[in-house]
Amino acid sequence: MFPWGKTVWGLAWASGAILLAHPQGVAGECIPDTLTIELSNCLEVGSELVAPIALSNASERIVGGQFFIEYSTSTFELISVTPGEDPFTQQIHFEEPGPGLIDYAVIAFLDGTMEDTVMAVMTFLVIGDEGGAPFIRFRPHEPSTTMLAGKGGAVPPHTVDAGEVEDVDLTDVAVFQNCFGGAGVEMQPACTCPFDFDEDLDVDLGDYEALHAILEGPISWYCEKP
Repeated sequence: MFPWGKTVWGLAWASGAILLAHPQGVAGECIPDTLTIELSNCLEVGSELVAPIALSNASERIVGGQFFIEYSTSTFELISVTPGEDPFTQQIHFEEPGPGLIDYAVIAFLDGTMEDTVMAVMTFLVIGDEGGAPFIRFRPHEPSTTMLAGKGGAVPPHTVDAGEVEDVDLTDVAVFQNCFGGAGVEMQPACTCPFDFDEDLDVDLGDYEALHAILEGPISWYCEKP
């Protein structure tokens, strides 16, 4: 059983975070208290894939986290899970409760941080490219994936699974359209970040040109094969 039972550090919390925008591409860069499973490289059978669990936009000082992960066993074989970057250097729990499942917890050394950082690092061996779409994602669990604030409360994160934030596509354009006001028009607060690229306090044609320049479309998990 996970060491904290049905509550997190002795504190129950209500799940659900307010989404300012879609979690893909630039539209998800400003959602508070976000945990993202990042991909360090594309998938190539026989190679290692490093998948950090990254903290961004913390609304208060974070001193720890517990994560419940699942991954596709037809694609990945787990090599290791380790603590992340300073200050999250102390592992306090690691368990594989079943095939393709990871339970992991880490705490910070000293006072924690509000800075963007990596809380844990998962490393996988890529063993195949068959069996459907690959996934590495946060899984439903009781207690849930959460973070611990320095003042002692639990912080429910907005979670982004591997691959969700790997592209800038038409979803971002659709969200941008809701923010577009033109030169000199006061922005909605949620549009200041991320769509005011030139930081001139409006969302106008200059910002659309900046978005169009990075528009890539969906990106495959797999490396291009010769």
